[in-house]
Amino acid sequence: METIKLKRTQLSPEITLDKTNNIFEISGKSGVENAYDFYKPILDWFIEYFKTPNENTEINFYLEYLNSASSVQIGNLFNLFKINKDKCKISLNWFHESDDELMYDVGIEFQYMYDIKFNFKVIKEDSDRFQF
Repeated sequence: METIKLKRTQLSPEITLDKTNNIFEISGKSGVENAYDFYKPILDWFIEYFKTPNENTEINFYLEYLNSASSVQIGNLFNLFKINKDKCKISLNWFHESDDELMYDVGIEFQYMYDIKFNFKVIKEDSDRFQF
């Protein structure tokens, strides 16, 4: 499978989907205007991935902002993860800054809406995950 590596911009997250090295990450802001077009290749990649997934799949979300259109598309990813949870061991890590209650609550809502377990993790203060 071909690796997807997208650099972050002011409105789009950095995305790394690398089956060979078992790296699956989405980080940064997601305020893209046409979220469907932006996330469709990501969703398609995971659909293909789940045909022959790695035994363990750990997906990291380091999101600091989501607009409503991005939330819908991220939700589509969580739904896909839920549908494929019996094909491999999936771990969903939801990272948030210690003082960012809003993004923590967004993760709680996704967990509840899609009935999937998240591992909530606090980002260390010196992390460069949200630095532009």
